[in-house]
Amino acid sequence: MDDYHYENEPDEEERPRDVKIDEAKLAIMAIFDNEPERVFYSVQIETLLERDYFHWITNKGLSELAQERKLAFDPRMIANTQKVHFYTHPGYRYFKREAKKLQSYLTQMYDPDFTHAVGRHCEMLLDSALARAGFQPRGQDTREWNGVSWTKTKHNLDRVVVKDEIAYGVEIKNTQNYIQRGELRIKLEMCRHLGLRPLFIMRFAPKSYIEDIRRAGGFTLLFEHQIYPFGFIKFMREVREALGLKVQCPRDFKEGDIQRLLNWHDKKLARTR
Repeated sequence: MDDYHYENEPDEEERPRDVKIDEAKLAIMAIFDNEPERVFYSVQIETLLERDYFHWITNKGLSELAQERKLAFDPRMIANTQKVHFYTHPGYRYFKREAKKLQSYLTQMYDPDFTHAVGRHCEMLLDSALARAGFQPRGQDTREWNGVSWTKTKHNLDRVVVKDEIAYGVEIKNTQNYIQRGELRIKLEMCRHLGLRPLFIMRFAPKSYIEDIRRAGGFTLLFEHQIYPFGFIKFMREVREALGLKVQCPRDFKEGDIQRLLNWHDKKLARTR
């Protein structure tokens, strides 16, 4: 789980300034004006507004508001490894206690053992759900399929599954942030090279990413709430209530989500017959 800052992504820097940034800035300020005595970190705001604005639009809006001194900005290192940007209303002078509490949550959230557990638990739920739906496992953390190898980079595909003789290259992202655009492009190229149909199963993604996957002949399955291991229910509730992040501790992957994948698969299968 990264606190990745999208304005640093080369593809975004090359683009002209998006007019949606100004609209996002108004939405951002509405959040801070409504709760002037609260500390936020960037991913919170990006997630709160993600149905209306791409994460990188919101992130750029936050940066500009800080530069304009309409928001106070406090960069911090979490666990000596992760740089996180805190933001507060400029009129909030006594924010240190809340910032310390926020930092304690983030320290646990960015702990390598915890992030590993979050990733593995989601993969285990999906492995079970996909198998029940008839998607049979054929590879894990692999860069090979049907005698063909990917050697251009060191990337792997999370899974290869097969249903009705259609082989899928599966990428799973159980994070608050989007998959990075560069990684998305590599995984799509890997699937094309290996002769696999792309299947991206992610908490959330922008429409432009979904369109890229569609054009590559693939499907994007979004599940919106980040999945925590069931043993972390108390912490999940604290994160949800204190930070407003989209998190849950399900015992299984939602049947309705898998059904959406099955419906798409069946439509594709019918077109090939």
